[in-house]
Amino acid sequence: MPPLSHHHLLLSKLHSLNLLQGWCTYILVCQDGSYYIGSTENLTERVLNHAEGKGGTHTKENLPVVFAWYEPHPNAESARQRERQLKGWSRSKKNALARASATQFSFGLHPNLRLP
Repeated sequence: MPPLSHHHLLLSKLHSLNLLQGWCTYILVCQDGSYYIGSTENLTERVLNHAEGKGGTHTKENLPVVFAWYEPHPNAESARQRERQLKGWSRSKKNALARASATQFSFGLHPNLRLP
């Protein structure tokens, strides 16, 4: 049996955390060190889309991406409100949030990428 790809390992871990559905806000770290902040109703599908270059233009141009953080929300409005709030944060605050989650989500780290 061939070894699992990074994307398959990521999918497996997301499934094991039951992050399949429900609104959430999330942060990805791109190859250039920038952050991508978004919200979605299906985190597994969205993160995999980004990882495969099918997400937003910014992530597509800055692969690979690292799944760094997520926060569940009761509805789209709440998730999008949090997304807007995080986008207004300083880089140092985003760094602290990503680092605090790094141990929990270390499975999402691409072998050639490190958190800022």
